[in-house]
Amino acid sequence: MLGIERRLKRIPQQLEALDEDLVRLEKLLERERAKLQDSHEFRASQESQLRDEDEQIRSSKQRLTGVKSTRELAAAQREIESTRRLAQARSEEIGKIQDAIGKAESGISKMESELKTVRESAAEERGRLEDERQRLEAALGKTRTSRSKLTAGVDPDLLRAYDRMRDRLNGMAFVPVHEHRCTACKMQVPHQTYVMLRRGEEILSCEHCGRMIYWAAHFPDEVERLQAIIQKRKGKTS
Repeated sequence: MLGIERRLKRIPQQLEALDEDLVRLEKLLERERAKLQDSHEFRASQESQLRDEDEQIRSSKQRLTGVKSTRELAAAQREIESTRRLAQARSEEIGKIQDAIGKAESGISKMESELKTVRESAAEERGRLEDERQRLEAALGKTRTSRSKLTAGVDPDLLRAYDRMRDRLNGMAFVPVHEHRCTACKMQVPHQTYVMLRRGEEILSCEHCGRMIYWAAHFPDEVERLQAIIQKRKGKTS
């Protein structure tokens, strides 16, 4: 029952993570599109200024025929040359902007393709998680029914205390004591408590973590499981 509840609890977290990944990608794509739009607008403004400069050059050339002195001619020619250099520099800048726009459009196209793939994968994963949720909820319902039958003879006050602790401690409310230690908090159990646990006449609590405790040796399979865990840990640290 605890395993099913934990898996059910993870499903909303996984769904939320999927949505967050999609939102991040969509926002990134929006920012790139906004940058591209700014680049288009900047190019348009540069092209407009280039047209104005070309028009200014044409107008200046037309005025050359009406100059009356060498000084006016030299001034008109300097103006034309200055405007021509400015127009040339602007034309080169427009070319660079156009190259940047091309790269940005290519990058955005790739991002759109990737986002489509991620959306499709996310939809499949969301469907799988929803199917798993339904299956787990059905299994949990059956398990709770079985639990109700098993706990029918348990003292109601004790069961309520256990359920409250179970909710507060993420399911670990009744744990074994092995080798004089609570297997949840790893703290040593007082000798008198240990003696009472071995008698198995009442449910006691760990004075350190508050969990209900029992002597593992009342259940041989439990001792084997705990010994296997201990050996595995020793193997990792050696």
